Amino acid sequence: MPVSKLSHHFLLLLWISAVVLGVVESSKAPFGASVPHLSTGNAFHHRHTGVSLIKDQPFEFLWSGNSRDRSIVFRGGDAGGSAFNNSSKYYVLDDPSPPFVRVVGTVTQVLISLGKIILPPTVAVVKGVVKFYRALPIDAITAQIGLVYCFLGGYYPTLFSALQAAQYCGIQVMIAALSDLTDEAIKVIEATADLDRDDMSRSDIFLRKTNIVLKTVDPMKINQAAAALYTTWLGVSAVLQREYARVISLSLTLASGFERIAHIILEPPLNLIIPEDYRKWVPAVNGWIAQGVALSLAWRIQRILTASTSAIAGGALFARSVLRMLNSRGIMTFGDVRYDPDEAGLIENMIGFSVGSLGFYTQIECQVKNNFSFKVPFPLSLVTWPFDLAEKWIEWYITYN
Repeated sequence: MPVSKLSHHFLLLLWISAVVLGVVESSKAPFGASVPHLSTGNAFHHRHTGVSLIKDQPFEFLWSGNSRDRSIVFRGGDAGGSAFNNSSKYYVLDDPSPPFVRVVGTVTQVLISLGKIILPPTVAVVKGVVKFYRALPIDAITAQIGLVYCFLGGYYPTLFSALQAAQYCGIQVMIAALSDLTDEAIKVIEATADLDRDDMSRSDIFLRKTNIVLKTVDPMKINQAAAALYTTWLGVSAVLQREYARVISLSLTLASGFERIAHIILEPPLNLIIPEDYRKWVPAVNGWIAQGVALSLAWRIQRILTASTSAIAGGALFARSVLRMLNSRGIMTFGDVRYDPDEAGLIENMIGFSVGSLGFYTQIECQVKNNFSFKVPFPLSLVTWPFDLAEKWIEWYITYN
């Protein structure tokens, strides 16, 4: 079994263990047993009601078994004019859950909250785009894909290659798996929508949400979907590592050279500045920086090459698709010259070369101003940032994994 797969299984097992331990911890003992500071003679301030418990103020702590019935009862008054001068006062306290429960509960809450914000609009947009493109003729879709290759091929070389490789490594299985995981996540979001109430403690909300998740999701469907995604990715990554073997070799060679240079030039002065206890981090940090610089430089060179080849291929795809659409509608091109779909004629080559040249020039002209960083200009970057993250992650994975 690959090391990466073992690490994924270990992380999944660690998270499940954290959830189980959190449930066990939050259900331990009476409430008072986990709050040793609530005893007669201690000073206490309740953060919601603003009530302060004065030193030596007599009170009793009651626990009825229900987290919402946990109260401090003040008996009698204070001769010095204390605020607690009634025969009894009740204040419901929040459950100060153990730190472990709070951490796990907070992470779970953040994930669910992010799902509520991101998933519904994302699913709606994807469904709308799929519905729109299903209504288009296939030539219109391929023409748009050709334009994307022409003008964006250098920005996302590995992402486009991954999509092409996925067509031969089970892309339909991957799409079905993503759909199943999305359905399960939406079920959890809808089932836990009404649990965030002020009268419930953090541990109660965590327990309720954990129970709902365990009752709602289908573990076998999630397991099969995750396995399908992982299997597809293994095939795609193997193809990418072969396709970009030259770039990977260049990146590793540059990283080794940069690391040796940093060892000779940077480490001696850094060791003089940094305290002895922290000097062990100097070689590691230099190695990380060298790998990052080498990765960026090697892939910038590859992006220039990819921009040229993808522009030519995209221009040809665009020209072929447009001429097919015109031919299917009986429209002649340049007078009586009819397009032959089985042969790349002069007209197709002229259109393809013109569009491809324009796409390559646009990419290079933009990158000359940006030091060949191949970053999508603002404000388009507000829409394309998920693709930027995916591109960076794929580059790092196939280079250093």
